[in-house]
Amino acid sequence: MPKNTFNSCGAEYLYLPKSLKTTDENNGFYTYLHDVKKIYYGGSEEEWATLTNNAERMDIDATEIIYNADPEDLK
Repeated sequence: MPKNTFNSCGAEYLYLPKSLKTTDENNGFYTYLHDVKKIYYGGSEEEWATLTNNAERMDIDATEIIYNADPEDLK
């Protein structure tokens, strides 16, 4: 997923499936989530750490990350 995928998209809530993979070690897609209040991630906290290359929480612009989420949780 490119770095600027969500840049200035205006979305407040975002669901990312457990199946999401990143191949770029320094991708940093999570640093461009300026408007996002909550990320709903389908995987575990450990899987999120792998996906984000163990990024520091302060480097992620979303207010809250909810792990093991289901798309239905956004309703």
